[in-house]
Amino acid sequence: MSRKAADMYSTDAVPTEFPHNPRSWTPVPHKQLFVRIEEDLVEDERRSLKGLLYGRIPAGKLQKYSVGDIFRHMERMGQISATNLEPIAVLMETIHRKDWAIKVRTQEEQTRATHRQRASAPGRSSQPLAGRRQYRTDGPGRKRTRDAAVRAGTSTTSDAAPATDGLDSDEDSSGSNGNDEPPVKRRAPANPITDAHLAKLARNMPHGWKTVGLECFGATTADIDRWRTKYPNDRDMQIVEMFKSWKDKTGKTATLRTLCDKLDKADVQYNVYSFLTEGNSE
Repeated sequence: MSRKAADMYSTDAVPTEFPHNPRSWTPVPHKQLFVRIEEDLVEDERRSLKGLLYGRIPAGKLQKYSVGDIFRHMERMGQISATNLEPIAVLMETIHRKDWAIKVRTQEEQTRATHRQRASAPGRSSQPLAGRRQYRTDGPGRKRTRDAAVRAGTSTTSDAAPATDGLDSDEDSSGSNGNDEPPVKRRAPANPITDAHLAKLARNMPHGWKTVGLECFGATTADIDRWRTKYPNDRDMQIVEMFKSWKDKTGKTATLRTLCDKLDKADVQYNVYSFLTEGNSE
């Protein structure tokens, strides 16, 4: 697992390597966006972006950092956050990538809307808890921290479930089932695969989809190059083409069930494709 891929699932409060069970981690949307931008920009655009940041980021780091590393550095320095991606949108506009500027602003608004929804949810405090750190992995350290807060009278949550409503947290808890237990896996039905299924699956796929395609879905490097040439600015369509190629080669046996089984064998997180199993409790 590369450092860039691990960073997409982590913050400075947790290690940059996956725990034993990577399916218990949920990708952070704005960090997924960093990876997608890095994959899409051409070399001239990367050089232009670094030139715009000269003086704001040390020259040594600009020279060795990738685009994704630069964005993560800006986040660590407090220059951007999950709810403040405008500096990146401005950079994208300056290097004449208005398509990415639009996507960045859309992601920022979606994150803000999610935070507003969490803050106004019944039974949740509308104020962030000062000094609270968000941890993503289970373990005795997490329980000790929570127990200490309860004893001190500073916790507003019960021991039954960790708090996840902090407005400053960039964790995407959409894959959580409300407790510390992993979601129950359900077998997908043996139904035909539609274009709508593949479009939603493509949006959910995290960084590393190319490796999944090469190792588990019969794709070749030449295939990936061809899809990137066909859809140079659309990562989702490149992924859709990958799954369509596998579906065409597999024929009638390509169903939702076989697709999910292959994703599971490829160690893709269950929450990425769990929607394909909905309505089937087998």
